[in-house]
Amino acid sequence: VLFLNQDTISPPGWIDRCLEALAADPSLGAVSPMIRTYDDDGWDPSFTACLSDAQRGRLDEEPDAAVWEVDVAPAPALLVRTDVLREVGPFDPIYGSYYEDYDLCRRIRRAGYRIAFVPSARVRHFSGSTTDTPEKERRRMRLLLRNRLIYRLREDRRPRWLELARFFGVEVPHRLIRGMLRTPSSQPPGVVLQAAGDVLGVIGRVAIRKRDERLWNKYVDGYGQEQWANDSSNVPAPSGVGSS
Repeated sequence: VLFLNQDTISPPGWIDRCLEALAADPSLGAVSPMIRTYDDDGWDPSFTACLSDAQRGRLDEEPDAAVWEVDVAPAPALLVRTDVLREVGPFDPIYGSYYEDYDLCRRIRRAGYRIAFVPSARVRHFSGSTTDTPEKERRRMRLLLRNRLIYRLREDRRPRWLELARFFGVEVPHRLIRGMLRTPSSQPPGVVLQAAGDVLGVIGRVAIRKRDERLWNKYVDGYGQEQWANDSSNVPAPSGVGSS
C-alpha cells in the first residue's frame, strides 16, 4: 500500500526501487524513498528528522545499494506491505495530521518488522504547502504539540502519568514563558493553551495504557479486515478521540 502526499513530485522509477527493496528483504515492513525539497535544492525536513547523525553525514554521498534502517519514516511517500498493514492496523485517527506516520511505524516495529529508506529512490516534497496562512500555521503548531505528546506516551514504556505530569507541570509553563518572550521557534501562548486543552480532551483515552490499547483494538476489530482494506472513508473514530 502506497501513501503519497498530493504535494509531491514523483520521478520515474522510485516505486519500482522501493518494491525491489521490499522483495529482497522480508523483514522490511515499510520503506520510503529519500525525500528532497520540492525545488530539489536540499533535503526535506520531514525526511532528515528521521535520520541519525551518522546518516545525515552521508546524505551527499553517492546512493548505495543498502537500505538505511530507521525507527520511523514520514508519510509524504511511504510504502507498507499490505499484510503488515492488515496486522498492525491503519493510521490512528486520534492524530488527524502529524505523528500519525510515526505511530504507524511504531506499531510496525513492535510487530517485529524493520523500516528503512531506499537511497536509490527519490521523491520531491513541498513541505509546508498546507500551512500557507497564519491561521493554518497556528493550527499546525497546536496539532504538533498535542500529537507529539500522544506519540511520546505510546513510545515510552514508563508510566504515562509521569509524562503527563512533565507536560503540564514543566513543558506547558516553559512554552508559555517562551511564547510571551517571543523567543525563536516559540509558539504563541494562545496556541500552547489550546494544545493543552486538546490534550485534556483525549486524556481519558491516552492516560492509561491498557485503556488506550483496548480502544485501539476495538477500533481495528470494528473496522473489519475486509472493510478497511476496501473503504477507509466511513469508519467512526474510537471513543475518546477528539476532533482535530
